Amino acid sequence: MGEKYDDDCEWNYEREPFERIRPQLRLSDAIKRGWPPADYGQMLQWNQGGAELYSNALGGAVQSVEQTRRETESIVRATGDSHDAQLAAGNQVLGRLNTGINDFSEQLSRNRLLGAALNGEEGVDKKDLVRRTLAASHDATAAVNDHMGFLSSLLHRVYGTVEDSAMNAVAAKTEAAVNRMGELAYSSAADLYRGAFRRGLIEDAGSGTAATA
Repeated sequence: MGEKYDDDCEWNYEREPFERIRPQLRLSDAIKRGWPPADYGQMLQWNQGGAELYSNALGGAVQSVEQTRRETESIVRATGDSHDAQLAAGNQVLGRLNTGINDFSEQLSRNRLLGAALNGEEGVDKKDLVRRTLAASHDATAAVNDHMGFLSSLLHRVYGTVEDSAMNAVAAKTEAAVNRMGELAYSSAADLYRGAFRRGLIEDAGSGTAATA
C-alpha cells in the first residue's frame, strides 16, 4: 500500500468537491490499474456519450461490494453445518472480507481521482459531473448497506450465536471487517456531499439535491 495523503498533500487537487479524501483512500491505490483510464479521452466528449462512460466507470465500487458478498457467502455456505469446517473457514472468510475492503477502497480512490481530473477539463458539464458522482456514491453506499448487512447477519448466525470462544472470536473479527466497509462508504460519501455543498453545487449537504442555475 502507498503513502497516505491528506488535504495538504498531493491528493489535494484544489477542485472541490473532489479533492477532500480521507487518509484511508490513497493516491497509489487510485492508479494501480493504470492512469488515465483507457476511455478517458472519450469521457471528455461529455455530451456525446462521455457522461455515460463516466457513470459506468464509477460502477466498479458497487461491483466490488457485490463480488465480496457473493464470494464470502460462497465460502460460508460450503462449510455446511459442520462446526469444525466453519471454524476452519474463519480465516478464509476474514481474508476475503479484507481483500474486499482493499478493493473497495481502491475503487473509491479511483473514482475520486477520475472525478477530480474531469472537473478540471473544459467541455465537461460540471453540474452533471457532480450529480453523477453523488449518484454513484449513493449507489455504493446502498450496495454496502444491502450486501454487507446480509453478510453481517449470516456471519453472526454462523459464528456469533454459539457458545464457543473460538467461533465468537471469528464473529468479532468478521463483524469489524464488515463495519470497515461501511465506514469507507459513508466517509467517502460524506466528504463528497460536503464539498459539493460548499461549492454551491447542491442545495443540501444531506439530500444531494442539485442547486439551480
